[in-house]
Amino acid sequence: MDNLQINIYPFDKKYNRKEFDCGSQRLNNYLQEQVSSNIRQNVAKCYVIIDNNQNIIAYYTLSAFSLNLSSIAASLTKKLPKYNYIPAALLGRLAVDNKYKGKKLGNLLFNAFARCINNDMGIYALIVDTIDENAKKFYLHYGFIEFLDNSKSLFISLDNIKKLF
Repeated sequence: MDNLQINIYPFDKKYNRKEFDCGSQRLNNYLQEQVSSNIRQNVAKCYVIIDNNQNIIAYYTLSAFSLNLSSIAASLTKKLPKYNYIPAALLGRLAVDNKYKGKKLGNLLFNAFARCINNDMGIYALIVDTIDENAKKFYLHYGFIEFLDNSKSLFISLDNIKKLF
């Protein structure tokens, strides 16, 4: 484990996902049973970290999202177009296998940030729906902000993401 090289790859069915356990059955099941069909249907992209034996030890997903501007503070929307919805990206899932927690795999989030910054489409923000209070604290630490109408959903603008780099 100590000589683990951290490279992030697009999901591939050849990677072993059967042993993945992040402590959340919902996140485990998604990786083990649903991710391939979501990729095939082009509703999500999945990126993984694998170990030397091709086991997935961490992953995240990105997909398109429409952000309802009435869900965020008016002070944040002053300079935005006066549309009801604007484009965003959704960080649908982010999980690390229990055996690798605390091994500095948090760069997975920065990889997602980089993909949002470098995409070929216009997006205003990255959205995440937190699974529990620990996840919420994790994202708040990186500058995510709560939605007005749903405290489990958070967002960070691309401008604020760029400040983190």
